[in-house]
Amino acid sequence: MKRTAIRLELVPSEKYPDRYETIPHEKITCEVVGEMDTGTKIWADINTGEQYTLMRMCGVYAFYKE
Repeated sequence: MKRTAIRLELVPSEKYPDRYETIPHEKITCEVVGEMDTGTKIWADINTGEQYTLMRMCGVYAFYKE
């Protein structure tokens, strides 16, 4: 299964030290390469091979690294 979505970078928040902020980047296409014990799927970028987790917020899908 392949999916194209925006790539987010999670960075620690300066305002709230216990939270993260998201920085949107370009859209990437990934495919499923595995699954964790919790059922979360692992996605890999088809161009670079970097691995991401997929999330959905307010109806919009995004890839992020944990």
